[in-house]
Amino acid sequence: MPSTLEDRKRIYLSCRSILNNHSPKKRHSPKVRDSLLNNHASLGPLISELGEAKVVDLATKMTRAKIFKSETVARAQFPDLFPAPPGPASNAEMAGSAGDVTTLNTQVSGAENLAVDLAEVLAENDLAEETLAEDTAAEVTHSEDEEIEELTVNNALGEHSELPPELGVAVAAEHITQLYGISSLHPTYLPYSTQHRILTTAQTILGECCFDFATRWLLEVLEKKGWKCACAVELTRWESVVSTRRGQLPAEALQIPPGASIRRIFHATRDLRNTAVHRAPTTARSVSQFLEAAVKLAETLRDTHRASQLGELKVAVDGKLEAMEAMKKATEDRVTAQVVSIRRQKEELDRQEKALIDGMLKDDREHNALAGHLLDIG
Repeated sequence: MPSTLEDRKRIYLSCRSILNNHSPKKRHSPKVRDSLLNNHASLGPLISELGEAKVVDLATKMTRAKIFKSETVARAQFPDLFPAPPGPASNAEMAGSAGDVTTLNTQVSGAENLAVDLAEVLAENDLAEETLAEDTAAEVTHSEDEEIEELTVNNALGEHSELPPELGVAVAAEHITQLYGISSLHPTYLPYSTQHRILTTAQTILGECCFDFATRWLLEVLEKKGWKCACAVELTRWESVVSTRRGQLPAEALQIPPGASIRRIFHATRDLRNTAVHRAPTTARSVSQFLEAAVKLAETLRDTHRASQLGELKVAVDGKLEAMEAMKKATEDRVTAQVVSIRRQKEELDRQEKALIDGMLKDDREHNALAGHLLDIG
């Protein structure tokens, strides 16, 4: 089925968080199709435009090639989705002539053509795809430490540069847009309705977890206070109920991690409850941290079922967060490159304008001097 590089890029960005954890047994078309249709709400525009068959076919081939699972394999396919932050060398190139820009575009085009060729080869040979992807993943794991070390060195060099931003200072990617006066797309927020639904769901699960714990180990407290169900108790009340009776509980009642305390574990979930109750918008990263604290509390209370539920919710949020941040980064990098090019053109036009005005004034002075000289000798 024919496809373009842009089609594969869109499928990668849209489906990465859905298919990045597929096991080898789930890399067949029916399994991939089921996963995509389960997320039809978020993939609706993509499926409507490209067609379900095409999306499933390309997503299956990309899954078998481990493009969703390995960032390094994806980087080879779509190099322009993973641009490096502009450093002294790259900014110097951008400050060059139009010929330099043409050369850069040619290099990018060549990289894209190479990625297209690779994708076509993988699409024509499914069995070879699987073997090649496994070998590639092994090589990626082997060289991971070297890549991290090189990236760390490059970042350190960029952080210590003393050049002014307009002359090509290397900075962290999240600060690039600020240097050029572009509104940042970070931090990442979920739609508020989604955030509220996630946090209220997590709060409900935690409330049931605490109530079931009290039913097993602190039944007299429930009877004394008249708490008949989980929704009768605010989540923050359980901190004092459990921590003040810690000595009455048998050793097997709790599973407290080394170096932690039951009060701190409960206290870490306060932000989750307060954010949900007070309807306070918060970042997607904070939502993930709230869910992590909820998982730890459920594990401490030895409620493996609800810990698993909360863990799955956190994995889903983290997957969408990763995909959203990847799309934001790609958008910011593209717009920043275009703004830099426009700024260079404006600077060149300003220089031409100044040269024209200076030339006009110089010619006028020379004409005046010549007229005076002719009158003097006349």
